[in-house]
Amino acid sequence: MHHKIVALDAWNVLIPPNLLQLPGPHTYELISHTTQLTSAEDIQNAVRDATIVATTITPIQGTALDVNNTPNLQLIVAIAAGTDCIDTDRAAARGIKVVNCPNANTETVANHVLAMYFAGRRHLIRAHNTMLRTDEWPKKYSLTFALNDPEGRPPMTCRDETVGIVGYGAIGRRVAELCRALGMNVLVAARKGSAPASPDRAPFSQVLARSTVLVLCVPRGPDTLGLISAPELQAMPRHALLLNGDSPLLRVDAAEADVLNLVVTPHVAWCSTTTFYNYLQAFKRHVEDWCGRDVGVVESQ
Repeated sequence: MHHKIVALDAWNVLIPPNLLQLPGPHTYELISHTTQLTSAEDIQNAVRDATIVATTITPIQGTALDVNNTPNLQLIVAIAAGTDCIDTDRAAARGIKVVNCPNANTETVANHVLAMYFAGRRHLIRAHNTMLRTDEWPKKYSLTFALNDPEGRPPMTCRDETVGIVGYGAIGRRVAELCRALGMNVLVAARKGSAPASPDRAPFSQVLARSTVLVLCVPRGPDTLGLISAPELQAMPRHALLLNGDSPLLRVDAAEADVLNLVVTPHVAWCSTTTFYNYLQAFKRHVEDWCGRDVGVVESQ
């Protein structure tokens, strides 16, 4: 069978044209879109007649999944940790298999969490802006005040920190490993509202109260959206840092946001050479296994 593989987000994750080695008698052509498709009509036209579609953030929904538009579509690969951009119910109703690439970004996201920790604890953005946008440096030749916490104290060091981990999957475990290697004390939180299921878990409320750094590593979902809001923020120490290592889980209104000291990054925690390599290897494995499904079909994870 000859496959038409459409890579919708080649502008984001470029698939090399010679990446795949499909088992006979399968052959393929790869059509890569190197500019972002934003309209439903453009997406619909792009996937027409495809047998396999790869997407990272471009939505595969609505008319794009209409049998009259994609009569040959059999496999959708989300080159991402999740499948939020795909109408999985509609795909399943048509017998279209949907697979994703979990854990490809574990190391990178854990690294990014530490980068946010140091930026927040050392107030690097505030120090940078103070030095470049004010006359404080030539006047005082010292900007140590820019590193102080809300109570006027200088920054803590790693060995002074107690890090609370909320969500102990692959990313949470790796964050814990890196924090312990830096000399931090690590607490792993039990589920919110539940008693600890094992001795190595601490009650959620206790983790909030004790942590000088709280790291959220749980996926977004109905049970986790709004996991942290005003009451949880008020329960944390005043000098604590809150690091969100996964999807948006905070629910804070505008008045509360005004008092927060924020370091915001534009959904780049996943980005690294390691993640790109892992994504491509996962894509390769999914497509080759699917074409050779006598060996075994890869299910959505």
